[in-house]
Amino acid sequence: MENGSKKWGFQANKSLSTASAVTVRGVLNVLLDNLNKEDTRQLIPLAHGDPSAFPCFRTTTVADEAVVDAVRSAKYNHYAPTVGLLPARRSVADYLNRDLPYKLSPDDVFLTLGCTQAIEITITVLARPGANILLPRPGFPYYEARAAHSHLEARHFDLIPEKGWEVDLDAVEALADENTVAMVVINPGNPCGSVYSYQHLQKIAETARKLGIMVIADEVYGHLTFGNSPFVPMGVFGSIVPVLTLGSISKRWIVPGWRIGWLVASDPNGILQESGVVESIKGCLNISSDPVTFIQGAIPQIIDNTTEDFFTKINNILREAADICYEKIQDIPCITLPHKPEGSMFVMVKLNLSSLEGIGDDMDFCLKLAKEESVMILPGNELLDETAATSIRGYLSMLYDHLDKDDQRPVVPLSHGDPSAFACFRTSPEAVDAIVHAVQSAEFNSYAPTTGIVPARRAVAEYLSADLPYNLSADDIYLTVGCTQSIEVVLSALARPGANILLPRPGYPLYESRAGFSKLEVRHFDLIPEKGWEVDLESVEALADENTAAIVIISPGNPCGNVFSYQHLKKVAETARKLGIFVIADEVYGHIAFGSNPYVPMGEFGSIVPVLSLGSISKRWIVPGWRFGWIAACDPNGILKKYGIVDSIKSYFNISSNPATFVQAAIPQIFEKTKEDFFSKTINIMREAADICYEKTKEIPCVTCPHKPDGSMFAMVKLNLSLLEDISDDMDFCLKLAREESVTILPGVAVGLKNWLRITFSIEPQSLEQGLDRMKAFCQRHSRK
Repeated sequence: MENGSKKWGFQANKSLSTASAVTVRGVLNVLLDNLNKEDTRQLIPLAHGDPSAFPCFRTTTVADEAVVDAVRSAKYNHYAPTVGLLPARRSVADYLNRDLPYKLSPDDVFLTLGCTQAIEITITVLARPGANILLPRPGFPYYEARAAHSHLEARHFDLIPEKGWEVDLDAVEALADENTVAMVVINPGNPCGSVYSYQHLQKIAETARKLGIMVIADEVYGHLTFGNSPFVPMGVFGSIVPVLTLGSISKRWIVPGWRIGWLVASDPNGILQESGVVESIKGCLNISSDPVTFIQGAIPQIIDNTTEDFFTKINNILREAADICYEKIQDIPCITLPHKPEGSMFVMVKLNLSSLEGIGDDMDFCLKLAKEESVMILPGNELLDETAATSIRGYLSMLYDHLDKDDQRPVVPLSHGDPSAFACFRTSPEAVDAIVHAVQSAEFNSYAPTTGIVPARRAVAEYLSADLPYNLSADDIYLTVGCTQSIEVVLSALARPGANILLPRPGYPLYESRAGFSKLEVRHFDLIPEKGWEVDLESVEALADENTAAIVIISPGNPCGNVFSYQHLKKVAETARKLGIFVIADEVYGHIAFGSNPYVPMGEFGSIVPVLSLGSISKRWIVPGWRFGWIAACDPNGILKKYGIVDSIKSYFNISSNPATFVQAAIPQIFEKTKEDFFSKTINIMREAADICYEKTKEIPCVTCPHKPDGSMFAMVKLNLSLLEDISDDMDFCLKLAREESVTILPGVAVGLKNWLRITFSIEPQSLEQGLDRMKAFCQRHSRK
């Protein structure tokens, strides 16, 4: 359907499909599509690295119990710090220290969404114009995909099969130049099944030092060894060359779907700190999503209590499987195995095409094997800080750094959007039970499909369809790691040279951060405080041109606490249609409305204009730390599919991480079983807190609240600097308030509106009153005499 006489102006980011095509996930999707649907034999998946679906590979009960304990405790429903919970980081440091000649501290450890995000962060941090990175061939293709996405040139050095897949160090030296930033070493090896000796790793370290580059050590298969060479971490040589160690619990504990990994600065000389790499990692994490908080909370118990016999059992099974693989391959005349696997879960074999008829290459072999025998194996050819400062997390870090450590009063956090730390805001027991059941079932430790498991996507579709004049299907839903990843995916899908996007001012700054990161031009339209923070539609029309892709609408509003009416949302839809752009509807606070306007989803107007709706369970269920969200294509006319936006979104998921699989599995039960009185109770608390906030701010002479909040968890108030002494702007106000009163409030500049303040009222009423009283005392103390 065209837009009258005007074509829709948005286009997809076509580079994403190119990048995702070289990933293991991309190739697996091709193989799955090529299966013979009429073959009734069991599919034999020899192509992936996820054994958790098989009964002989079950995680330890210690791990299950640790997660269940963490969920039941209700201590881990909140957002985690960007670098990860301190006890979990300390536990990872202690775990890695067992094999090192020096001691890591928790400050050296950054928790990630599995090793996938650790790779993403590392490549992102190192990417700069003209830089290149050295990657092994064969290797894990995700490095190449992320390097391409970040415009970081990839140069390949060979691994030598006749020498146990050792690194060709002469090739490394020949490839490196003054623009080379790092080399990647995967040990134990994926895809080769190799385990490097101490002596070879030392030579790698010495070569990297000679070249002036760091080593990225992918050790996700660490300790999964069963040959002659024991596992030696690259960090052993951290005093020779700086090492970034990437790892996770995915493989050793057989829980890839739990999505918890780490990125570690194994660098006793502090070179990565001095060069700014560590600060860049922190900055990148400020605009990224996190591992599930309660899984982080379980990590110390998992690492401390897992017994050695569990690991021994797993390695024995892998040794037996490797022996079977090696022996059986000897019976297959068209392939040869140059090196018996000694670690990880893979083996590389050479295909002799001269012995075969009707097979063009390795990909052709794999496609035909899948179709004729329902056996999947992977083709070898396919294995070939300013931004962070603008995030809310960046501003919150500054505020907390300015607290007076000698002030014995409890800090009153009026700056965040996470009420889960307060006793009056607890998630429903049905949600907790759903998670526990999913964990204890042991059915959801594996990787999930890139777009999410079907039952969860179907449940989200039904949940959203209840408020729409048409029905969404599971195919319209893409599951994400909270709404943070939803924003990342959508903006990445839209990014192309010359494109721009329209963002509200004030608004949620992650949009601006991610747009800048993706080189997508930002243009701001105003929200009008005197009209309940409605969109200035005239400014929208003035800003848009033929390169405008979309407009972002946040309702219920963050940071304004507003809820747009049906009539206003319809006008927004009609304006977007007129301009030939689609709407990105941020509805993470959906249904948290307690004023005169009921919540209306933007998807209501999907027949007028295509809508991508972003949401999560974080706010309505009060579990932001569970990291589960979605993107929904509310587009009954199929325009987003026609213009390639849907395919770009799917492609991006091939090079990104997923929500924890057992959280996905719990979603149908969470949606079905949560009672309405749970939501009513939360809304009543929010309404009472909003009333307190509005009335108490009237007593503070230097601030005014133009619109009483009627949704979300926030209020925007205007700061009158003329009534204050020694306060230069909103940032100065918030820093001094934090130091003098141990009250944190977000400066308006963080959300695009200088000399305003965003106040969070989603805390216990008593603490809210206390915080606003302290703010009043602060203003009186600084008022002009």
